Amino acid sequence: MSTKFIEPILEHIKLRLISNVPDKLDEIDSEKGDFVLDDIAGYYGGSERLFRDLVYTKFESTEQRKWVEEIDIIRHIGKVSSDLFPFIDMFFDSPGDDFTANSIITEHLVNIRIFAIDDNDENLAKRIYRYLRAITEIMKIDDDLGRQVDLIRFAGHEYGSNNEIYQGKYLNNGIAKFIISQEEVVQ
Repeated sequence: MSTKFIEPILEHIKLRLISNVPDKLDEIDSEKGDFVLDDIAGYYGGSERLFRDLVYTKFESTEQRKWVEEIDIIRHIGKVSSDLFPFIDMFFDSPGDDFTANSIITEHLVNIRIFAIDDNDENLAKRIYRYLRAITEIMKIDDDLGRQVDLIRFAGHEYGSNNEIYQGKYLNNGIAKFIISQEEVVQ
């Protein structure tokens, strides 16, 4: 039953990011002044999973897909087309629901992951920090996603490490994590 709740919320988060990220990146660029953050090339999540939209189109057979790790696939995408970066992929985990006689109280850990590439590994780390800052600042505009949920809480950042993908190009990713709580009335 909690999937009834999460699907429209992921769509709302995606629309919030699409609407606000460009201005937030410009704001951060003006503040820092050392290089310009690239616009987000794609937003994936909910029904538009990254693997369905990007990854599966890069490999011909199901057998090829089965044995390739996610990061290897993303490295491959970087080799094929660097204009697909940076991109945001959203996914969620549900630690469980709590039931009462008249409602279901859901909690979801929403992960907003950014992938970026750069030929300067030091700048790439800064890019990831700044993209995560932009995402976090946009998500904390209010604590209920514009009255879409009961409560949203920041749950931290995860940082990847730079991986050379080819010819001096580096790939990295980071995740901004949020816990979303919502009570759904059972009918």
